[in-house]
Amino acid sequence: MTKARDLADLIAAGNPLADGAISVAEISDLTASAAELNNVAGINSSVQTQLDAKAPLASPTLTGTVTMGGTTYPTSDGTEGQVLTTNGSGAVSFSDPAGGGSADFVASGAIANGDVVVLNSDGTVSVVAPSTNPSAIQGSSVDVEVSSGIGHIARNGTVYDPVNKKVVVSYKGKVVVGTVSSSSISFGSAVSLPNNSGTSSYTEMSYDPVTEQILFVYTDSSTLGTIVAGSVSGSSISFGSPTTFTSGNYNFSNGSIEYDESNNKFVVFWRGANNYGNCAVATVSGTSVTMGTSVVFNSNYSDYFSTVFDTNINRVVVAYRQAVGGSSSEQSRTHVVSVSGTTPSFTSVAYFYSSSSSHIHAVWDSHNSKMVIIGRSGSNSFAVVATPSTSGVTFGSPTNFESGTQNYGVISFDPVVNKVLVIYVDTDDSNLGKLSVGTVSGTSISFASPILWSGSTEIQSLSITYASVASRFFIGYRQPYSSERIASFTYALANGVPTTNAPSYIGVADGAISNSATGKITINGGVNEGQSSLAVGTTYYVADNGNLQTTNNGRKIGKAISATKLLVNSNMSGDEMNAYLGGLV
Repeated sequence: MTKARDLADLIAAGNPLADGAISVAEISDLTASAAELNNVAGINSSVQTQLDAKAPLASPTLTGTVTMGGTTYPTSDGTEGQVLTTNGSGAVSFSDPAGGGSADFVASGAIANGDVVVLNSDGTVSVVAPSTNPSAIQGSSVDVEVSSGIGHIARNGTVYDPVNKKVVVSYKGKVVVGTVSSSSISFGSAVSLPNNSGTSSYTEMSYDPVTEQILFVYTDSSTLGTIVAGSVSGSSISFGSPTTFTSGNYNFSNGSIEYDESNNKFVVFWRGANNYGNCAVATVSGTSVTMGTSVVFNSNYSDYFSTVFDTNINRVVVAYRQAVGGSSSEQSRTHVVSVSGTTPSFTSVAYFYSSSSSHIHAVWDSHNSKMVIIGRSGSNSFAVVATPSTSGVTFGSPTNFESGTQNYGVISFDPVVNKVLVIYVDTDDSNLGKLSVGTVSGTSISFASPILWSGSTEIQSLSITYASVASRFFIGYRQPYSSERIASFTYALANGVPTTNAPSYIGVADGAISNSATGKITINGGVNEGQSSLAVGTTYYVADNGNLQTTNNGRKIGKAISATKLLVNSNMSGDEMNAYLGGLV
């Protein structure tokens, strides 16, 4: 049959194409209904090919990103033992099982991943933090000696011995050892420095972490510069053989001694012959101290030396006053000191204030890696932030910490709140003791309003030290009682000591939580993965500022099982409790 005949047969059959469409009735042997034929409408390619592209109902294999019901699943496998967890916002990921040690809490204030948190009275959680603006003195003053003619305490006349957990005080050629207990301090009997008959009004001190001794620099009975090492035992101290290092009169009323951590040496500054600036390097061996040859680093009248050790550049930095031909030529100067053997060398001078300044004292802010210098210029009581380098020192703009005139100002760093404390005598307010809390930001510093800490008592001569065993500062000062200047040298707790909510810690944040949002906190028995640089196998404790520390302060938070994972377990073992109590159990 030909195609023409087929067409003729089709037309003869009733011409089904006459109306341009073929009905079901016009197709013989067709059993599909019209509805069934409409189900294949729109198919424009091989049906089998399209079916082959579909996943089977049984054991399908999926590739790429899989999203079901708005939830996105990971595209690769986790590690052995991990489980699928959700962040509650449509994302699923693999993570280690928490072991049941986690719970949901509402945040009061923003919380970062890995922050140690406390449980508040309303059931919310907050980051562990100390108070930052204390307003009242904590503790009471204790008399070391009550007699006339005690003389002035040097600005560095107090030192904390961290090994023996004692505060050591020196005044008028005498030394006493103080035992810290909670918010108080008690003293043993005073002993005299070697070759001294009570004529040394000022004694500068520094702690040696290698030999665990304290170095004393002072004027002996023949007015010669003397250095000696002292060892603390209980509430007493004993001395090695003293070394005399000047051949003529020695003035240490405004000298300084600083430990050089990088060289295990001490750098000593004083006003020597012709009132010039002198420096020498001391080496400790056993209980003996030897001094290198002294160097005149400033051939002009020099005083008010104060020093820090810069841990960034591993150098000692000195600040001091040069006075030449009257106040118009006085200068506020700094140098960076390099030690080679027993020889010091100095960078070119850098000026930290535009004119003369006295009552200079400096501290190293370890949190911001900056040197902070305070001083007085006329009626300006200022602080300035310094940035040392191996080639010199640069400075920010000075900021007044007191609206009037200060005397005897000293400065210390608070490692709990990462702030500096300035203690001074307000000469415009009846010589009362004041405290200013300073915050360093970049090359600037700002201060809260000054706080009165000495009550209505006039004071003179200040020194300050920080006792880590009690997280407290101690202020040494002289108190005149009458016009005859009968004096009592006393020691008092500074009111710059903050309180902390650290004892109320409950766990560690398992992710960042916004203020008022709900998030998970890893609690006892859980593993927190928000850490970094942990030492595997090391037990960690909660510091006052919420940081993790290895020093046992009774606030165990857990043990590191990797560099980033902390097994939270706050239960103290018998050995840990015994270590915290100092071997009393």
